[in-house]
Formats: sequence, structure tokens, C-alpha cells
Amino acid sequence: KRNVVEMPGNGDVPFTHANISLAREQLGYKPTTSLEMGLKKFVRWYLSYYGYNRGTQAFNNL
Repeated sequence: KRNVVEMPGNGDVPFTHANISLAREQLGYKPTTSLEMGLKKFVRWYLSYYGYNRGTQAFNNL
């Protein structure tokens, strides 16, 4: 039996530790998009990019 190991695709990041503390401290950066709104925008983009139908109930509820 073969031991198959799936390799990540180009650009895939297995994990991140994103932190804006330094940008906030040194540049005065303040995000203007809430997490909720950012997630909604991302999901809309994802669904449209990968060809999901905009007429679906799930898409319209975003």
C-alpha cells in the first residue's frame, strides 16, 4: 500500500500568524473594514470567482 502525501498548491499557506500590531504602533494603521464585513466581502468574491450562481439563496443572504 502506498503512503500518499498531498502537497500544498502554489501559494497555499499552511498557517499564518498575521499581526498588525507593528503597523498600528509605527504607522498608526487602523482597519476600516470590520471582520464581519470583510468576511462577507470575501465570501461574495469567492463564490463569484469560482462560478457559483448569484441567484442562490445562500449567496443572496450575505
